[in-house]
Amino acid sequence: ADRQRQHIVWASACIALGRSEDTRALDVLAGLHAGLARSADERSRIDAGVVAAGLLAGGRWSMTAALTPFLAPDRARSGVRIWYAEALQHRLAQGDPEATDAWLAVWDSFRAVPDPRLAERVANGLLLREAEPPTHFPLDRVLGVLEAQDATATMRAIADAWRYRQGATAGRDALLANHPRLQEDGWSG
Repeated sequence: ADRQRQHIVWASACIALGRSEDTRALDVLAGLHAGLARSADERSRIDAGVVAAGLLAGGRWSMTAALTPFLAPDRARSGVRIWYAEALQHRLAQGDPEATDAWLAVWDSFRAVPDPRLAERVANGLLLREAEPPTHFPLDRVLGVLEAQDATATMRAIADAWRYRQGATAGRDALLANHPRLQEDGWSG
């Protein structure tokens, strides 16, 4: 995909190639990263961060150093943070022991640089995708934020959906009770 005009498609492809964990795909991403990272163009260097996230999805933790500048509070809105979170979701699903602390650091970063939509997407990815979080994962840190008094209706819905997914009827009831608030926030039934 054209990296400039179809950036989401291009970035999704980078993450998908990394998730494949195919050596050839990872080598292609490594070459792409090297070229983009050397560019004088800021947009290309940001895209190098997206490619680094794809490599991390493939298990190449050596890319953490290349991602760190994009995760700093002054750069957190660069768009790389979401792709980094996507890569970490995959590493969690693969049972990678390094992924838990890295994922929690992204989650905690929302305190320093609030981004409610991204926080919702990251929480949804952790709790409601096909692969559930590992049994050792400290869910209380995530659910505490999602169920806080000042949480958005969407965040509360994600927590309620998780609880319902785990078999709690109260989760379903809370989702139904929360529906009018979700509609006020722009959801439609």
